[in-house]
Amino acid sequence: ALEALSHTRSEEDLADPQVLEVIMYVLKELEDEGNIHCGCEDGGDYELQLGDESVFVVCKKCGKEYEIRANSVSAAQDFLEADEITLH
Repeated sequence: ALEALSHTRSEEDLADPQVLEVIMYVLKELEDEGNIHCGCEDGGDYELQLGDESVFVVCKKCGKEYEIRANSVSAAQDFLEADEITLH
């Protein structure tokens, strides 16, 4: 299961909390469907971290990550189209 956002930043650090809501919704759906991949044979152990203008999905086992731009509503809407993500 995805762990909560890293405590190094808060949701208020992003310009628009609605953007984070959209991203979190999509990530939850992808996780529920088993569509987050990193290459770990037994599946990853994922956590979310907030950057200045991005949200990162990071595997705590292998360290691979996936960056989701979170600096605009249009970036979040683009992420709505995602049906799976692969960490690199």
